[in-house]
Amino acid sequence: TMGVSILYSTADPATAVTLGLSFTPRVTLGEGMKVSLSLPGFTHGNSTAFVTIGTSDIESGTGTSPAFVASGSADTVFEEASWTQNTSTLVLTVKAGASIPANEEKSVFVMSTAGIETPPSTGPAVPYHVNADVTALRLDWLSPFPKKTSPRLGFVVQYTTDATFAEDVQTVDFPEQLASGVLDSAHLTYLVSDMEANSTTVTLPAEAYSGEHSHLAGKYIKIDTEIMLVTSVSTPTLTVERGRVDTGAGAHPVVVGQPTSDSTPCACSAGVTSAGGGTCGCTQIYLVYVGATTPSRNDGKDSKVAAGCAIRAATCNPNNYDFSLSTSHAGFRTHQTGMISHGVNDKVDWVNGGCGSSCETISMQTGREFGNPVSYPSQVTVSEPGNPNDMPKAEATTLSSGVTTGTGYSYLALTDTSTSILLGSAGDLLQRYIKIDDEFLYVESLTTGVATISFADSPGAGCILGDGTLVETSSQGRGFVGTYEVNSTDGTILNISITNTGSGYKAGPPQISINPGANCTTYPTFAVTLSSNVAVVQRGAFGSTAAAHDAGATVYKLWWPTQGTVTAPGRQYFFRTAAYNAAGFSAWKYYGIGFNAHDPSNIPTRGQVEVEFAVEGMGIKNANHSVWFGHPNPDGSPDFSRSRECTSVTILDVAGTRLNCRAPAWDGQAHDVFLRYYDGMVERLRFISSGIRYFPPDVTSVSPALVPSRGVVTMTIFGNDFSSLTANR
Repeated sequence: TMGVSILYSTADPATAVTLGLSFTPRVTLGEGMKVSLSLPGFTHGNSTAFVTIGTSDIESGTGTSPAFVASGSADTVFEEASWTQNTSTLVLTVKAGASIPANEEKSVFVMSTAGIETPPSTGPAVPYHVNADVTALRLDWLSPFPKKTSPRLGFVVQYTTDATFAEDVQTVDFPEQLASGVLDSAHLTYLVSDMEANSTTVTLPAEAYSGEHSHLAGKYIKIDTEIMLVTSVSTPTLTVERGRVDTGAGAHPVVVGQPTSDSTPCACSAGVTSAGGGTCGCTQIYLVYVGATTPSRNDGKDSKVAAGCAIRAATCNPNNYDFSLSTSHAGFRTHQTGMISHGVNDKVDWVNGGCGSSCETISMQTGREFGNPVSYPSQVTVSEPGNPNDMPKAEATTLSSGVTTGTGYSYLALTDTSTSILLGSAGDLLQRYIKIDDEFLYVESLTTGVATISFADSPGAGCILGDGTLVETSSQGRGFVGTYEVNSTDGTILNISITNTGSGYKAGPPQISINPGANCTTYPTFAVTLSSNVAVVQRGAFGSTAAAHDAGATVYKLWWPTQGTVTAPGRQYFFRTAAYNAAGFSAWKYYGIGFNAHDPSNIPTRGQVEVEFAVEGMGIKNANHSVWFGHPNPDGSPDFSRSRECTSVTILDVAGTRLNCRAPAWDGQAHDVFLRYYDGMVERLRFISSGIRYFPPDVTSVSPALVPSRGVVTMTIFGNDFSSLTANR
């Protein structure tokens, strides 16, 4: 989320307006990325649900906020924008080859010719500052430092709009970032010839490896204090990049130190001092493991939680993560950062395993997960939540096709007024938005409705069309609508069209007949079958237009905005990460707010006490968090009318494992605690039942202690922790 300042060419109500937008992104906005901002009450002149705004209506700005103005020239970053009428959302898209650097102010003007209008006189006031969502995700996570017994090559991150990780899963690879980090090393061999400062090869001794050792490619080695990256191997020579991980390139002699006597210089044999005595030594080569880190957090590594709490202390590591390098080492945790945005992250290539009989070539499958071979595009995407057409969706089923039965047939015809429709499979579509062709629909309920109508005996005879409608003569359901056609030659009933399947037929199928106005010589009798795959729907959602749809049309389910629950609201992405090395993958670590402990849990009624929480999964900015004491609604969401906020939230640990807040003045035996983290389109909530209680009242004295038996006497009660709320006394 980022703040956007807005200028208006006019504040008159219901008037086409030029919008000047200025913002400073926290991350670099690359090509294809979108900036989405909501303008409540604003409309578009032609009332179209989705409007594309072209280059001619977008100008660049000059100057800085608040004194920025339109330049009169087409913007070179945003080549198009879109307006979504029903959500009053403006979306700007960065064009191919363009970008906006992080922390650099950008201004742009959407001209009045684009057709966006201010709210009507009865609508909300125009805002001069709003928050906008950016289609980029930045993930920060922690891990123990890798050991030489369990080295690590990097991480994979999966993100999805499906909380069960069954569908719409995208996978991104984050190799070790080696700009910083503590080192763990193992002795490899020794240097056999002097190495100059500009040399790019290292020769291994013949006895060190008798065969192929290409496994060293991509690894780090250390000679003296210099770290080098092995880029390729041609036995016994290693080609290296010098001075990596902030170390300088220098000369490295085979022999080092001072001999006991100048007459007997230092000498080495097979990496061991063979002559010279004194401080003579032989230069060794070490294999080095460098932690995957980002220098943006504690230079990428740290050994303390919050303010001085040792990483391995029980109170600072309640989940007993193995942060140790060895039994005698204090241990480090490393900080990782991963960025995901439109089309800039290549997905993981997973090994197929089906490499044929020879297995000389390993086949790779781009973008596939082990055990879940679902193909994806070659690059990942982040959906823009302001435009329903950009919301993630998955093919769910089809509209049921016409079914031929008996001597006649019925078919389904979804018109623009149908409110109950028959699907091939209802599946998990309950209370979810679906999309058919260009229309969005909301599934209110799943029920049983009419699937087919056939002739029980004959198609009738001598019928006059009448109004061509079918009627229910006996039914415990409701809403059925159907029509029929009449053969003009013999008056038999032809095609039967079901336009509304009806709903609620739990006691069996309804009795259906043609409208009495048809006036048949011989009336047909119908055989009716039911289906439980009937969806009762609201039509034309998200400002789309209700329309007729052909049987067999594909039905898509939308993951937003009703994917979430009260603890995982709509427009959510869900995340998990795993570390990997040459042997395979670790267990998945799922993102969520974890609660371990808090102190104190008993609060004086005056409040103003700092309460500290030991948690997991919180962020790094104070403003993205809130803590509430109170009670839930029946559906489990916080009832803020019966809750009070714990103010002045402060993040104590850059890893998001510690925070505190200042308790409000209140009373009560037990209150639930709600921990909330929110940023952009990611929000998480953690509920702690009866986590906080306030001290009960303590009466120390009453004055006067003796009162007359008659009359009214004013008494004063002295004590502690009386409620500050008069209604609660």
